[in-house]
This record gives sequence, C-alpha cells and structure tokens, in this order.
Amino acid sequence: MTTRPVIGVLALQGDVDLHKPHIEALGGEFRAVKTPA
Repeated sequence: MTTRPVIGVLALQGDVDLHKPHIEALGGEFRAVKTPA
C-alpha cells in the first residue's frame, strides 16, 4: 500500500475488498488522532 494524503482514503473506500485490513488499521489511527484521549 502506497502512502496517500487523507483525501486518498476516500478513494480507498472503493477498494475495501482489497485493502480492508489496511483501511481498518488507518481508521483506528485516524480515530485516535481525531478523538482527544
């Protein structure tokens, strides 16, 4: 998986079947960043 800007995540939604594990991992990181501890 190549490094993409945040906007790239929206494009990745079209590849969920291929990248689902990566998207889930990124989603966890984004939630951690967006939600204060």
